[in-house]
Amino acid sequence: MRWFVLACVLASVPASADSKARSQESIQRVVLGRADALRGCYEQARKRTPGLAGKFVYTIAIGADGRVSKAAAKAPSKPSEALDRCVTKELERLVFEAGPETTIVYPFVFEPPQTPPAEATPAKKPGDVDPKLVKMFDEAAAKARAGKHADALAGYRAVLELQRKQKLAVIPRFIATVNLHISYALIDLGKLAEAEQVLGQIDASTLGKATLYDYHFTLGNVLGGQGKLKPMFAQLVEAISIAEDLEDMEVRPPLCWTKILAFTMKAQDWAYLKEVSEKALNVARVRGYKELETKAIVALSEANKHLKK
Repeated sequence: MRWFVLACVLASVPASADSKARSQESIQRVVLGRADALRGCYEQARKRTPGLAGKFVYTIAIGADGRVSKAAAKAPSKPSEALDRCVTKELERLVFEAGPETTIVYPFVFEPPQTPPAEATPAKKPGDVDPKLVKMFDEAAAKARAGKHADALAGYRAVLELQRKQKLAVIPRFIATVNLHISYALIDLGKLAEAEQVLGQIDASTLGKATLYDYHFTLGNVLGGQGKLKPMFAQLVEAISIAEDLEDMEVRPPLCWTKILAFTMKAQDWAYLKEVSEKALNVARVRGYKELETKAIVALSEANKHLKK
């Protein structure tokens, strides 16, 4: 089963609180902490509606104390009643860091399994993953959600070690997914160079398109965090291309462009900032990305100011 979060879009934040506003990264971290619960909502709803799938968009109102005051699906994306009721309940349990009152728009994509379900037989099929490995992976993921990133990292690595030693049944996509989660743990621990090495070992051809977006987006962020701007740009542009293939023209592409601007600004490479700002500005105006347009104008102004010195 595939379940994944796209990205959040800040719908309203008090202008006076910009410096204290929650980042998209911190918001996404909290939402991902309930990944299993949200996945469970989908699994239960699919029992009633087997063909249930799609992208569903929720608005989430966050109070100053970080608690959710209201979560609701936006029409016309509202899912089945059972799924909506469960997802809304889980979202209203979220607790974010304290900050200004904020309303975010958060799309989720729920999809059925990408591989045929196992038949009721003890015989192993080529598409099976040994239950021991799945159990270990889930335990490591639970540690990651609890903020125990070092323990999660050890758990993910133990999955690969056990599979190697005992030659347990596995599929390439599972190995790639474990390595992707290893990279997430390394990022959380601030070990970007190690995360880059792990991402470089992943056979991206085994990933589904949605996970492939996650892969390129993550690698782009890892490279950008190390100041490797041109490789970062290439990865995030690839992520944008995949997002467009997934018919997401509104959320992920502007998020990728925002990351490109932010990492280049942080690196203070003013000539390159001018180049990518002009590209981002052109895309923003063609696609109608108003927030990105504002950010690109600010970045371009900053680049020009420094280049004139």
